[in-house]
Parts: sequence; C-alpha cells; structure tokens
Amino acid sequence: MGSVFIEIKKRTYYGKVRFFYDLFYEFVESLVYKGNMITWYLLFFL
Repeated sequence: MGSVFIEIKKRTYYGKVRFFYDLFYEFVESLVYKGNMITWYLLFFL
C-alpha cells in the first residue's frame, strides 16, 4: 500500500514538473517568436 502511495506521489510530482516545464517552454518560444517579429519589423522599417 505504501509503495503505491509513493508511486502516485512521484507521478504527480513529475506531472507538476512537466507542466511547469511545458509552460516555461511555451513562454520562451513565444518570447523568441515575438522577438523575431520585432527584429524583422525593425529591419524592414529602418
């Protein structure tokens, strides 16, 4: 019974880590994408 509980705990822990990692990755990706758009915008208009 104890080992099952630990397994569930481990899974939820990794799930949370995975969730935050995905969130962070999305944030960085959107930042890079917007950064590129701004760079192209500046290059185009300067």
